[in-house]
Amino acid sequence: MAEVSWSDQFQRGTTNIKWCEDVVARHAHSDWIAEYYNFWSNLAFCFAGLIGMKRCVELKLTGAFWAAEVVMCFGIGFGSMIFHAHQSKVSQNFDEILMSMLLMAHLHTLKDATLWLTPSKGKRAPLYYWYHIWVAAYWAIYAYTNVYEHFNIGFTIQAICVFLLLFDVGMRFNHSQQKWYASVGSLVIAKVIWGFERKHYEEGTCDSPGALAYHPLWHVGAALSHYFAMQQCAELLEIHRSGKSGSGKKID
Repeated sequence: MAEVSWSDQFQRGTTNIKWCEDVVARHAHSDWIAEYYNFWSNLAFCFAGLIGMKRCVELKLTGAFWAAEVVMCFGIGFGSMIFHAHQSKVSQNFDEILMSMLLMAHLHTLKDATLWLTPSKGKRAPLYYWYHIWVAAYWAIYAYTNVYEHFNIGFTIQAICVFLLLFDVGMRFNHSQQKWYASVGSLVIAKVIWGFERKHYEEGTCDSPGALAYHPLWHVGAALSHYFAMQQCAELLEIHRSGKSGSGKKID
């Protein structure tokens, strides 16, 4: 277990994950911003969040939608900027916590629309509790071990659960899954690109052509995934409000 004192966690360079830009171009463009391209590419999250907030106003969406978009824009967007600019352990954990909170907000946009989460005889479905227990468990393990891979695995499973639930609601409502596929596809492609960057870092080949573009592309792909997922959630909420499925049949 890596030991980092509380006071040291506010210092630059105390993160437990490093990116190629930190290796070959740290502070190359600014004394204030350690990873210049990784910093500015977070604007993709801000744009996705702003578009989502506009959607919330137009469609009069619920508080869960607002929470997701505000976390995306002001939390992950600006939080990740601070992380890549300052590279402190505190800024890293702040960014990671908000990523996890975003998926929690995604779950709550679906909580009344899927049989897996809807109340039964006055009690919340077990999956609702198990999901929150899982999030708390992997965060406890990560906080104790300070091993980034523990967060990566826990967060990935958390994301898979949300995507499966979103697919379940789309199937139940007989709604087009195009945006679901667009969301999953965007995230999978972005994750593959993220993996390329990690491979370069681990092999010490961060000076390879294009290596500095991989993590910014991850940001863009993740933002696109969020945009499509929230659009799908909004459409499903409208169907749920109307009480009819995509085929015009009444929802049970």
